[in-house]
Amino acid sequence: MLHWLTAGLLAVQLPLGWLMPGIRRDTNPGTAMSLHISIGVTILLLMTVRLLWRLTHPVASESRLPAWQRIGAELIHWLLYLAVGLTTATGWFFASARGWTIYLFGLAPLPRLEQGSALGRGLGGLHAP
Repeated sequence: MLHWLTAGLLAVQLPLGWLMPGIRRDTNPGTAMSLHISIGVTILLLMTVRLLWRLTHPVASESRLPAWQRIGAELIHWLLYLAVGLTTATGWFFASARGWTIYLFGLAPLPRLEQGSALGRGLGGLHAP
């Protein structure tokens, strides 16, 4: 269930992010951007739960595959965790560096990370295309 919920949210998130308007110095997050950030934080939370589940419930190795395929599959799996985690975290840093107050689906404000700092801007810059 965690897998397909995450996959479904990513299928919505990627096109939504690509369709975002350009962000300028005076840009305020609108509805689409707030939704994009809320979905991103939800993905980050789901990935954290998935990671904890995976660490406490190891997957049995597929013994019929050659060693290089087993190792490659495991490596790709962990790289996907890393890529999704870094992408969502850098997006949160990006919003924080801009000083935006973002509400998780309009309900609860998210904490700002490194507001206005060089670290926040640098990490946020990794998120933007």
